Formats: sequence, structure tokens, C-alpha cells
Amino acid sequence: MQYTFEYAEINSPQPGQATAVDQLMLHYCTAKRTAHQRLLDGSKLPGAIHSLEESPFLSLNWRYCEHAARDAKADLAGQNALQQLHLAETRDRIKETERLLEKKRGRRLERRLVKLRKKEHALTTQPRKTVFGTRKLLAALAGGKITNAEWKNARNSQLYSIGQANQRGNANLRIDGGRIGINIPHKIEPKSGIDGRTYRVKNRRLWLPLRINEKYGELMSRLLVSGLAYSVRIIKTDGRFKVLVSFEISPPRPDQVPQIVCSVDSNPAGPAATIVSRDGNLVDHKFFRDPRLIHASAEKREQIIGETVGRIMEWALGHGAETFVAERLDIKNDKSFNRRANRIIRAFVRRKFSETLSMQCWKHNTPMAEVNPAYTSKIGKAKYLKRLGLSIHEAAALCIGRRFYGYGERLEEPMTITVKNDERKGKVPVMYVWASIYGHGSSADPSMEPPRRKGSLEWKPAGPDGAVFTGRPATERSPLSLRGCELVRKGGECGESPQATGNGVKPAPPKGGGEAAAEPLDTNDI
Repeated sequence: MQYTFEYAEINSPQPGQATAVDQLMLHYCTAKRTAHQRLLDGSKLPGAIHSLEESPFLSLNWRYCEHAARDAKADLAGQNALQQLHLAETRDRIKETERLLEKKRGRRLERRLVKLRKKEHALTTQPRKTVFGTRKLLAALAGGKITNAEWKNARNSQLYSIGQANQRGNANLRIDGGRIGINIPHKIEPKSGIDGRTYRVKNRRLWLPLRINEKYGELMSRLLVSGLAYSVRIIKTDGRFKVLVSFEISPPRPDQVPQIVCSVDSNPAGPAATIVSRDGNLVDHKFFRDPRLIHASAEKREQIIGETVGRIMEWALGHGAETFVAERLDIKNDKSFNRRANRIIRAFVRRKFSETLSMQCWKHNTPMAEVNPAYTSKIGKAKYLKRLGLSIHEAAALCIGRRFYGYGERLEEPMTITVKNDERKGKVPVMYVWASIYGHGSSADPSMEPPRRKGSLEWKPAGPDGAVFTGRPATERSPLSLRGCELVRKGGECGESPQATGNGVKPAPPKGGGEAAAEPLDTNDI
């Protein structure tokens, strides 16, 4: 996960220093727009970088050229992904509206269907155009509310450099405590190198003092000592140069079988947490309800999430929790056309909650794991709601904790679940849900588990108890063993290798400049 925070502000640069930074921003943003057009025309990334190096109008070193091209590519990838997401959601709404029209006719539904089909046609035939400098300012320029100079300043107000661990964190924009060193390339007389390339710039590092945000001073010191790669984006707003820092974080994985875990189920009304022991029993539970998560503004919700996660951490660590277990989710747009339901689900920033919990676990050096939460609410309602006197969300959190330990769930009455085989889906009533399919470390790719092996996702006819998955009940499984740094079971039921991470840092999304897939994290609540 990439974490971005506003670390500092350049402290009162001299006029000559500010002019040098402005000129560098102009060249960088020009290079980014040029690379954006090259990529749209079908050029590959290396070709776009080379065209920036050979441009007679730019005096940028190779790293600035590469970072500008990668920044433009990240914008394009984010826009394409966002367009595909909107198209899929629009088609889902069309299907839902057509289903409602089959039951009852109405002008309101017919108008909605016409509107959705127009939107689908626009998404498939008219690709979303990029506006550097924001669409809001472009509309203001068209309306005569801002001058052309103000528009150009908004288009050329960023500088970005991707971090590299082998360059002591960042080569072009290096942070050293209370100051930042900016590489200012200068043109020199061209000459050919041994490899045939032409070198036309030399670097002069300009050191500027920083006014540091005390909230992130300790975090930045820890980052610099660790030697991790960090990316830096400088943004100019209202004549002030703000410094944003991005780096990759990953909470530690459990390296041994924890005796007590805190499992969390996130919901629009607030997260529910349970303390689960190794034998699968409930130790304690609490529902951190907060109605403000539904009705507050976006910035206020993020602050509330930060405060809530802090309370969960304090409560769980007070119970001796050794690991946090969260749900691995992929939320799609809702199909309900009820205004109240749409507002609740739209306001449900589950991704922000997951990122905040990951960040807190990273800061406290507390292990964190994720499990697939499929059917945990239905299982919790059927098994633990009345028996233990829990709310529906607390019961789901209990199922998440039990699933982490590898316990399956035997049901008193059959429950219908969806089973997918290749491109085919089927609904099957089952009496037992195997944790080997959804548990921590279970294979997300069916090809990773050979057919007819424990944990396989192959299609299998229902047995006497209606179970359709391979594997064994938790009571009959071998105990958890350690292999590397992952929790696995003997026999390969729950084994999965961690994903490899590189030294580089992905481009951080711009803030106030060109459009991108997402905004940087606002960590005022951490």
C-alpha cells in the first residue's frame, strides 16, 4: 500500500531560488504533457522517454524524463481503469432497471433506462479527455473568471521524482532532515558518449530549508533511517511550495501462530471488532458505532475513521491481541436506486478504513492478515447471533477471526452459496463452509491448487451434507506449522507465498494538477 503525506513546506525561498524551481516545474509539466500525447499516439514508454531526452526545448536529466513519462502513464492507466469501472457499473444498473421494468412499467424507470443507455454509449465511444490544470479552472478560463497567466501557472505547478533505494531514497529530490535538495539541470554543449547517446545537461543541487509538519517529523526520520525509497512531489499553490512524500508500506505478517487475534468487520455505521482465541472461541466483542460515518462530509469521515481505528487498536492491544485480521474486499457500486441506501453505501469509505488500519499496524509493528469475508454475515447470523447475543456485524467479525485460524463452519440448516467454475457460476445449498477456500493464505487463483487436492477450487458434486468444496473440517486438519514467514497447513491447504515488492515507489497521484485515478491519502487522522 502506498502512503502519502504532506511532510513540509519550503521555507521562504529567495527570489532567485523560487524562479529556478518555477522554471524546473515548467519543463517537467511540459515533459509530462508531451509524454502523455506520445503515449496516446501509440508510442511505448522507452520511446516517450527518449523523445523527452532529445527535445531541444527541455533541459531535463534522464531521471526527470523517465519520471514525467511514468507519471503520464499512471494518469492514463488510472483514467482507463476508471472508465471501465464506470462502464461496468452503468451496465449493471441497466440490467437492474430492465429487471424492474419487467415487473412493473413506469415513466420514471423508462427515463432512467434511456439516460443510462446514453451514458453507456458515451463511455464506449467517447474516451475521457485529460485536462491538465483541472476542468474547473478550464471552465473558469472559458468564462473569463481567470486570466491566461493564471491558467498556465495552474498547468505548470508540479515537480515529481520517483524514489530509488539504491540512490539513498531519492536522487533528484532528496530530503535531509530539515532541508530538501533539488537537482536543477542546466544545458551544456552537446557531446556524444561512448554508447552513442548525447548528454546535454549537468545537475546542480539546490538546497532549500523546510518548514516541517511536526505531525510527520518522527515518521520521516524513521523513513530516512530505514533507507527505503520515497517519492517526492512538490506542488505550488498560492505562491507556496508544498512537499508531499510517498512510500510503500506493508504491515508485518504473522511469523508464528498467534494465541489471540482481533478480527474486524467494517460497516457503514461503524466497525465491529471481536477478540478470538486460538481455539476459535470468543473472548470479547465491541461494536464501534458512529452515525457520523454516514452523514458527515468526506473530510470529517476520514478523521472519524482515524479516531475509530485508534480506539480499536487501544482496545485490542489491551486484550493482548497479537495480530489483527481484516477482510479482503472488492466493493462494486450498489444496484439499489433508493436514495438513502445510495448515500449510505457511497459514504462507506471501506478502503480508507483498511488503509488506516494497515498504517496503524505498520506504525505499531503489529502483524496484520486478511481473509476473504464471503458469507461471514450469513454464517454469523445463522450460528452466533442469538447463541452469543451478538449484533450481526460482531457475529461476522467472529467468523472472520475463526476463518483466520482455519475453522470451518457447520450449519444447522442448508445455506445457498455461489460456486464458480471457470466462466460458469452456480448456486448450491451447503451444510458446511470450508475455511480452506476463504481462510488466511488460501490461494486466490484456482490454478495454484491442483485438482483433487486439499483446498482446490474445482467443481465437485454435493456430498451427503451438501458440501461442494474439497478439503477437511478444521477439527480433522493438521495443526498450523511455519514455513518461511507465512502461516500454512501441512498438506498445502492454506499455503500462499507473499507477493514480491521492489525498491521503487509507484507514482503518487497529483493533487491540484492533472487528473489521476485517486487522490493521495489524507492522514490528518493518523
